[in-house]
Amino acid sequence: MAFDHIGLKISWSGSGVEGIGVLESINKQKFNDSVENIHHQRYTSLLEKVLVKVDPRYFRPTEVDLLLGDPNKSKTKLNWKPEYDLPALVEEMMDFGI
Repeated sequence: MAFDHIGLKISWSGSGVEGIGVLESINKQKFNDSVENIHHQRYTSLLEKVLVKVDPRYFRPTEVDLLLGDPNKSKTKLNWKPEYDLPALVEEMMDFGI
């Protein structure tokens, strides 16, 4: 979602420690609207190169394979309502970070 937000299409392959993301294409209009034009040449030189790679140094030794949360108790007992869904959260974080 984050790459797509700025117009970069990533091809994913492998899984686990072997997983990688390769820059497949750039939507120039979306990219230029999101990122300063000065960065465009830098990214076009990265086409077909690995941009995302798993680094096992950042694995936590006691990491749980699957975590599931259920917000229903917070919704019913606290009358809590989420302000964002995942796509909106990614969009705001990317807009703030760029």
